[in-house]
Amino acid sequence: MESMEITLYPGLESCLFGFWLASWMTWFYIWLLFPLLCLTSFVFYGVDKWLARKEARRIPEATLHLVDAVGGWPGGWLGQRLFRHKTRKKSFQLLFWASVLFHLFSFYVVYRSFFG
Repeated sequence: MESMEITLYPGLESCLFGFWLASWMTWFYIWLLFPLLCLTSFVFYGVDKWLARKEARRIPEATLHLVDAVGGWPGGWLGQRLFRHKTRKKSFQLLFWASVLFHLFSFYVVYRSFFG
């Protein structure tokens, strides 16, 4: 008996691997990285507030913005509200909400690309 050999189109294997990798990375971000970033941002706001009360060296605003911008903004928002920290500074709030809008828009684009 002859065996049938199935050949895929050239490049299809790498395309399927790329889809699998993108899918895996998406789930990794959603279930592991995103919660860790939120927790990190929340803790950073709490620690920064504590350091501000002690008049000690504080966490730079750029660090807070970076953690919020890469996905920790829900934890940052909760930390701002719970610790009453960085809520009055207009320049800080402007950058914070810009990163939130960027993230929401990015989620929308990714969602539309997967679910039409």
